[in-house]
Amino acid sequence: MSGDPDATPAEARVADAAAERRRLRAVQEEGSRQTSMRAVLIGVAEQAADVSLVVAGGRSHRVRVTAVGVDVVVATSETRRLLLVGFDAVCGVVTHRGSIATARRDAASVLEDDAYSSTLGEWTMGDILAHWLDSQPRMTTWWGDEPVSGALAAVGRDVATMTVEGSGALAYVRLDSTTEISLSVPSSL
Repeated sequence: MSGDPDATPAEARVADAAAERRRLRAVQEEGSRQTSMRAVLIGVAEQAADVSLVVAGGRSHRVRVTAVGVDVVVATSETRRLLLVGFDAVCGVVTHRGSIATARRDAASVLEDDAYSSTLGEWTMGDILAHWLDSQPRMTTWWGDEPVSGALAAVGRDVATMTVEGSGALAYVRLDSTTEISLSVPSSL
């Protein structure tokens, strides 16, 4: 109730409603100050929302983020390709329908074998590539503006090796500085 003892019941309701709006706005502003990109991306994954993921170098992908790992964002493109984006390469997220509720849990707090889990806990980009290594999927990575495509051949601690299409040469992809890797594999882990 309103703090004014002389207020009519209608005035008290108006004052209480205004006070409640101020309280909610303060809570929302505090939540915005506490938001992190990781929380936004996990929230996007939890809601299975279609977004545009903007990465370093200005490339933008319309995707559905499916999971967030230690150093990687996993997404599915409109063409059903699996897209691995280095977490540090994510410059922004643009929603296509309203706002996204940010995640209410720490990404490292959940590790499930469920393909629909929005977090991959301690999984890294290398772990995800190693998961698909036996099928030697076709992959494309970008070094600047130039795509390099081939078959995934090996995965080490911080490097993936691929056999380059056409030439058969080996390309070594440093995982901790890779902006994105696109794979032709089923989209779930």
